[in-house]
Amino acid sequence: MALRGQDQDDGDARLLVFNSRRGWQLGVLTTLFALIYVVGKIADQVLALSGGGAIYEPADFPVFWNAARIAVAGTPLEVFAHTNLMTDTGPWADAWMPWLYPPGYLVMITPLGLMSLPMAWAVMTVLSFGLFLLALRPFLGGVTPLLLAQVFAPGLLPAVVTGQNTLIWYAGLLAAFACLRSDRPVLAGVLIGLLTVKPQLGLLIPFALLAAGHWKTILAATVTTVLLVGLPTALYGVEYWSAWLDMTRTHGDKIFEQVETIGLMGSGFVFWIGIGLEKSLALTLQWITIAMAAGIVALVWYNKSAGFDLKVATLLAAIPLSTPYFWFYEAAVLAIAALFMLRAGVLDTRPLHLVFLALLWLGAGLTMPLESIDREALNTTRLLVAPLSVAALTACLITLARLRSPQTAAP
Repeated sequence: MALRGQDQDDGDARLLVFNSRRGWQLGVLTTLFALIYVVGKIADQVLALSGGGAIYEPADFPVFWNAARIAVAGTPLEVFAHTNLMTDTGPWADAWMPWLYPPGYLVMITPLGLMSLPMAWAVMTVLSFGLFLLALRPFLGGVTPLLLAQVFAPGLLPAVVTGQNTLIWYAGLLAAFACLRSDRPVLAGVLIGLLTVKPQLGLLIPFALLAAGHWKTILAATVTTVLLVGLPTALYGVEYWSAWLDMTRTHGDKIFEQVETIGLMGSGFVFWIGIGLEKSLALTLQWITIAMAAGIVALVWYNKSAGFDLKVATLLAAIPLSTPYFWFYEAAVLAIAALFMLRAGVLDTRPLHLVFLALLWLGAGLTMPLESIDREALNTTRLLVAPLSVAALTACLITLARLRSPQTAAP
């Protein structure tokens, strides 16, 4: 059964307030700032490398590019010798930036290894923005200035300037939502299955699908995941998985040992550490948080009083709380959650609501203007993302309670 109808129309109508002069000002200024910032950041890095210099800031894309080159050379298991992944990057050549992805992702990015670094980085950037724009369009109600403000939101920029795959992952999730809403459950499941190339961000998706009874989607996602694991394993060999497990354990141990000094993560785990709790207690609280987030997502997706936009907003708001391993560039999800909170009527244009919307829209991008002044400003990420996520999730629950209240029920 399709999920279109009055709920979708109401969501689109709530966005029309941005189809105004102020909305256009927001959209155009956001776009200009984002393009100048992204092009400047990436161009600085690429030109430095092209001129025989070095990357002066750690970035993830050289890791992807070097992994792709290794795959093209026919020696895929060498991606786990992490020093191979930061060659020709100057002071970061010995940085600990290991390969942590399943074989399906390596297959997907292998074509990048046939390009130069500047060309591959440009392709990744254009692909990120393009796919995200296409996936977001069905939920913007034709309000172009809001589309610009969302695609180029400051909270999304850390993912782009580091060359991460975050926007592509969220584009896949948005496309799956669009398929669910338009009664294409099998295609939604295929898209969700493809998202398992970065599994830590999708831990709550099964709880949502099970609670809502989307059985065709679950089956399609399962089959896609099996194929995405099986076919690349046949290509690279089962040894890939033992090497992957070893690297994952080693990386996990390093993160746990050094987490007090890592300011670029935004999970509940690092939040608790950031306010002074011991690591063992912080990790216990993280598992409790994950269980609560899963329960809330299941509750909202099961509840027939919740419209589709409220369900999506709840799932998106809960993602930063669903894993102890959550980096600042993944906090782009908060800006997307803000859109669906608007659509669901969780937030509106009242002054305090607008302030909260702005905080979600800015997300980890709040740290960027301060970065050039003080590198330690990025450490505020650990104290920023989890509280925003909790506040957004709480607002969604309050909205659900209001919908279920007899006093506010529709006649």
